[in-house]
Amino acid sequence: MRFCLLLIFLFSTCFAAAQPQVIHASRINGYQITNERLLEEDVNFFVLADTLSFLDIFSPIIKSKIPDFSKHWFIAIALPPQQRDYQMTVNKVSYKAGNFIEIYIGIDRKGGKLSYTNYPISTVLIPKYDNIEVVNFYESASLKKVGSVDVKIRKPRKH
Repeated sequence: MRFCLLLIFLFSTCFAAAQPQVIHASRINGYQITNERLLEEDVNFFVLADTLSFLDIFSPIIKSKIPDFSKHWFIAIALPPQQRDYQMTVNKVSYKAGNFIEIYIGIDRKGGKLSYTNYPISTVLIPKYDNIEVVNFYESASLKKVGSVDVKIRKPRKH
């Protein structure tokens, strides 16, 4: 009887460890896309894990700092510049067992026409993970997968 209870306990802890774990995302502001030619017509997804990749696409504005990539990854969703009042948010981030992260986003395309050009973007920092290879993006309302990004880390060249 004790042996059966021990087996049940061991199996239950194994399955519990495989459950998704919530990752705490920190919303950050003050970054702009410096290379708009990289933007596609619809939603664009960025997962940046190193300073070189970040500086190829983004730059801090105001007094924002370059993220500390030894501790964090920079996640961004962006639309190309337009004269519509669209809003985007990162709603939930969860670490799935295995080699991927799921990020749930909200996109409100019901905004009206603007008299100026809007640059819709939402940016967050998440903790750095060594074993993650892919970040998948899902629309929160429909749970439909809307994008996927491979995590790549560029290292500076030695001279």
